[in-house]
Amino acid sequence: MKIARLSKFKYTAAPVALGLALISTPSFAQDNAGEEADSAPIVVTGSLVKRPNEESAAPVTVVGGEDFKGQGATKVEDLLNSLPQVLATQNSGVSNGADGTATVSLRGLGTSRTLVLVDGRRLMPGGIGGGAAADLNFIPSALISSVEILTGGASSTYGADAVAGVVNFKMNREFQGVRVDGQYSMYQHNNNNEVRSIVNSRFSAPEGSTINGGAYDVSLAIGSSLADDRGNIVAYAGLRHENAITQDKYDYSICTLNPSGQNTGGIADFFCGGSGTPAVTRIGGISAANAALAGLPTASSYTITSTGARPFVSSDQFNFAPANYFRRPSTRYTAGVMADYEISENFNPYLDVMFMDYSTEAQIAPSGAFFGPRTVNCNNPFLTTGNPTVGRAICGAALGTAATATALIGKRNVEGGNRFNDIGFNQFRVITGIKGEITDNWSYDLYGQFGQIKAANTYRNDVSSARINDALLVGGTLANPVCLSGNAACVPYNVFSVGGVSQGAADYIGIPLVLTGTTKETIVNGTVFGDLGFTLPWAADTVATAFGFEWRKEELATQPDLAYINGDGAGQGGPTLPIDGAYSVRDLFGEVVVPLVQDKSFFQDLSLELGFRNSSYSVRGGAGSNSENTWKIAANWSPIELLKLRGSVNRAVRSPNIGELFSNSSVGLFAGTDPCAGATPTATAAQCALTGVTAAQYGTILPNSAQQYNGFFGGNLGLSPEKADSWTAGFVLTPTRNISLSVDYYDIKVKNAVGTIGAQVILNQCIATADPFFCSKINRSTAAGAAGSLWLSESGFVDDRTTNTGSVATSGIDINADARFELGTNNVRVSLVGNYVDSFVSQPITGGFTYDCAGFYGLTCGNPQPTWKHAAKVRFSTANDFAATLTWRYVGKVKADYTSADPDLNAPGSGPATDDALAAENYFDLLFSVPLKDTIGFRLGVNNILDNDPPLISQSSLGGFGNGNTFPGSYDHLGRYLFVGLTADF
Repeated sequence: MKIARLSKFKYTAAPVALGLALISTPSFAQDNAGEEADSAPIVVTGSLVKRPNEESAAPVTVVGGEDFKGQGATKVEDLLNSLPQVLATQNSGVSNGADGTATVSLRGLGTSRTLVLVDGRRLMPGGIGGGAAADLNFIPSALISSVEILTGGASSTYGADAVAGVVNFKMNREFQGVRVDGQYSMYQHNNNNEVRSIVNSRFSAPEGSTINGGAYDVSLAIGSSLADDRGNIVAYAGLRHENAITQDKYDYSICTLNPSGQNTGGIADFFCGGSGTPAVTRIGGISAANAALAGLPTASSYTITSTGARPFVSSDQFNFAPANYFRRPSTRYTAGVMADYEISENFNPYLDVMFMDYSTEAQIAPSGAFFGPRTVNCNNPFLTTGNPTVGRAICGAALGTAATATALIGKRNVEGGNRFNDIGFNQFRVITGIKGEITDNWSYDLYGQFGQIKAANTYRNDVSSARINDALLVGGTLANPVCLSGNAACVPYNVFSVGGVSQGAADYIGIPLVLTGTTKETIVNGTVFGDLGFTLPWAADTVATAFGFEWRKEELATQPDLAYINGDGAGQGGPTLPIDGAYSVRDLFGEVVVPLVQDKSFFQDLSLELGFRNSSYSVRGGAGSNSENTWKIAANWSPIELLKLRGSVNRAVRSPNIGELFSNSSVGLFAGTDPCAGATPTATAAQCALTGVTAAQYGTILPNSAQQYNGFFGGNLGLSPEKADSWTAGFVLTPTRNISLSVDYYDIKVKNAVGTIGAQVILNQCIATADPFFCSKINRSTAAGAAGSLWLSESGFVDDRTTNTGSVATSGIDINADARFELGTNNVRVSLVGNYVDSFVSQPITGGFTYDCAGFYGLTCGNPQPTWKHAAKVRFSTANDFAATLTWRYVGKVKADYTSADPDLNAPGSGPATDDALAAENYFDLLFSVPLKDTIGFRLGVNNILDNDPPLISQSSLGGFGNGNTFPGSYDHLGRYLFVGLTADF
C-alpha cells in the first residue's frame, strides 16, 4: 500500500476529528490530510480485506490523535476511560492491589476479553499477572494518529480475545520533520465537602485550596522519507513523570468512611472508621472467666491501655486512608523506530521497534500483626510484669507459668512505616517483515513479531508472620527480655504496653518481598490480499479477499522469593506462588468482501463480508489440543448515498490465559461482607448454619471492618475456551457532507465463561437458596480463637477457584453524531458519542440464576455500570487558527446492587442509605488552542471546571473495586485538572 507523503507535517489548530464521533465517510475520516492521500486500497479496523474506502459493516468509533492533546491526557487510559463504551479497570488511581499496568475493558466484559492492537497487530500481554490484557502504558501517545474502537466479536479477523471488541491504535508512520511536544499538568481542588463534619470529629480535615500531582510529559519525534519517497523512517523518544498524590490531601478521602448505622440518607450515615488492626494493640478470644479474673467486662475484644485494657470500640479502628496513594507516582521512558523501504514493488521490508521502561510505586498503610490467633508464653515478662491485666485475660490462672496460650492479637506496625510496592517493567516489541505485490491485483504481508516484558517488584516494609511468632515468645525480665527461640537476631516484640514496641523489634519483624517474572509473546503471520477477478452481475467492484495463517505462543514465568511462597508476608493475605506456563495457537483464516449490487436504484451499495478462522490450541501440561472455529457475517446496504444500513453476526472465542490455566491455588483476600458476622448478623441463625456457623458461634463472629475476607483462588488446566455470539445492527445517516449520525445496537453473550463465580455471590446464594453447590464452597475456620471466621485464620475461606462458569451478556445502543458549519469566517463543530446499556446479565452457573447489573454498582456488580453515558463537544475555531473547545462528560446515576428487586442481588441492610444510589455526574472541560507561529502551537486547558467532588461510598459498599471512598477511573476524583502544552515543528 502506498500513501502520499506529506511534504511537511505542521501543527495547527485547524479543525480535526473532535471526536469521540463515529467517522463514517472519507471526508470526515481524513479531514485535511485525507485530501493528500491517494486512492490505493486500505485495510480498515474490523476487516483484513483491502478496499478503496474506509467504510466497514462493523460499527467503529474513531478518536483522533489530537483528542489526546485536547484533553491534556498524558496517559492513554485517561482518554479511553472518558469514552462511554469503556469501564475503568487498572489505572494510576489504584494503589492497594495495583499491578502497575493500565488496561481497558470494553462494555465492562473484562480486560481479557478486549483485544488491543497497534496498527492492526496484537499488543503483547502486560505485566506478569498471567492475564491477557495489554498494558496501555506501552503506547507512545505522541505518535497516535487515531484510536479505533470496534464493537463486538472480531475473533475471525484478529484471533482469540476479541470478544467484547477491539481497540486499535494507529501510529503516525508517515510523519516527516522534527516535532517536540511538552506538557505540564497538575490538580487543584477546594476542600469544602460536607463530610468534613464527620472527619473533624476524629481528624483534622485539610482546608482551602490544594494543588497536587505535578506532572510533565516531553516527547521528540523525527521522521524522514527515504530515497525519493521509496521509504520512510520515524523515530521517537519520550519521558513522562507524575508525582504522587496521597489521600490526606482531600477532605473526602482523609479517612475511611464506614457505616454509622443511622441510615438517614445523609452524611450522618458515615463515620471515620478503618481497619480492625489498630496502632495500639487489640486483643480478643478472651473467655468470660479470664476476663472476670482480669477485672475486665465481657467483650469480644479489647484495646490495651497504659494501665491494662478496655473494650475495643469503633473509634479504635486504624485509619489507613491518609497514607494510601490517590494517584501513584510513575516515571516512563519510551523510544522506538518505525521504518520501511521499498526495494521493489514485490519486496518492501519493514521494521518496528518499540521500547518502554516504566516504574511506579504503590503505597498503602503500615503492615502489622493483623488481628488473628497468636501464641504467647504465660511467663512472658511483658505480661507478668509489664501488663498483668492483659496477662490474666490471656492466660488466666496460668499467668506466670511456662504454659502457652492463644489469643487474637492485632498490632499495626506504625513503627516500621508505610508499605511500598516498587513496580518496574522493562518492555520491548520488535516486528520485522516484508510486503509487496505479487501481481497487479494480489499482494502479501509476512512478518514475525516478538514482545517481552521483564518485571521486578519489591514489596518493602511488610512484616514476617514467622518473626512475629518468634518475637512474641519472650523470657528474661522486663528490663532484659530475651527471645526464647535463641535466635540471636530476634528482638522481643512488646505489643502489650502502649509504646512498648522498640525500633529494633519493628526492624526485626520487617521484611522485603521480591517477585520477578518474564512474559513473552511470539507471532508469525502471513496474509495474502487480492481480488478474485470477477464481479457479480449488478456490482461494479470485484470480489476481494484476504487469507493466511498465524502462529502465536504465549509464555510466562514468575519467581517469588521464599517469603512470598511461604505466605510469610503478614500484609499479603496469603502466599504468592510461582507461575510457569505456556500455550500456543495455530490459526488459518480467510475473509471475503462481496459487492452484490452497486449504483442501482435503491441499491447504491449492497455488499457482504464473510470471515472464518480455525484455531488449534496446545497447552503445556494440558489435556492435549483443542480446535475452535470462529466466523462472521456482515452486510452493508446503502439504499441512497446519504444512508447506510449495516449489521453483523459474529462468533468469537477466548482461550484461557496463562494465569487462568497455571496459577497455583492459595488463600487470598476478596472484598465483601460476611452476612453471618457481627453481634446482629443480617442473616438468620438457620441461614448461617448453612454456611457452617454453629448455634454457639452465631452472633459472636467478629466482622472485618476493612471488608476483607479469605478466598481460595487458583487456576485450572482443565479449562476450555469460552465462546461468544454477538450481533450488531444500525445505520449511518449523512444528510450533508458536514453532518453524520450513526445509531448501532449491539448484543454480546459469552457462554462457558472462564472466570470465578465470585466469593460474595457464593456466600449470598448459599444463604438465599441453601443450594449445596454453593454452601459446600464455604469453609469456616476451626482455629482456636477464630472459630467460624472467614478472615481471622487462613483455615477459613470461600473456595472460588477459576472454572468454566455460566455466561455473561450485555446489550445496548451506541449513538454517534457529528456536525460542522460555518459562522462567517469561523467554524463550529459539534459532536456526541453516547452509550445506553440495556442489560448486563451474569449467570454464574450454567442453567442457574441470573442477575442484571445495568444501572448498578457494588460488591457483586463491581464498578458503576450507568445505563447512560455520553461525551459531547463544541469546538469554535477562527480563520487564524485560534480554537476553543468545550466538552461535556456525563456519567449517569447508578444504584447499589443490594437495592435491586432481584433477589439474587438484593441484600437488605447491606449498606447505609447514603450508598443506595450515586447521583449522576456532569463534568465540563475547556481547551484553548493558540498558534504562536506557523510551526508552534500552544494549548491551555482545564478539565472538571466546576471542581466536582466524586460520589462518596462507604467501605461496606466499595469493596475492592475502589479507592479513597470512591471509584477512580469512573469519576474525576482529584479536582480540577489543569494543563499547559506546547508543540513545535521544525
